[in-house]
Amino acid sequence: MSAIAEQLKPTLAALTAEDRREIMAFLAGLNGDGELTPEEWEDAGEDAELDAVLAKRMDDIRSGRVTPIPGEEFFRQLRERGA
Repeated sequence: MSAIAEQLKPTLAALTAEDRREIMAFLAGLNGDGELTPEEWEDAGEDAELDAVLAKRMDDIRSGRVTPIPGEEFFRQLRERGA
């Protein structure tokens, strides 16, 4: 598992059960058929492009260039957009 994914674990663990379910559904939906295979889960952890994007986002948060919002607010905004 990448260092970035490891850094996400405490944040994800702090989410409500409902938010975690929504995130799992979102991730599963990225595949298009609603399910990720074990190989796809493994591949996602090894994706250099994804790691680079996540590293930039974490740097943006740490530097104060962006301010994270609570998971509940994020999902409320997604629902309002119809996503």
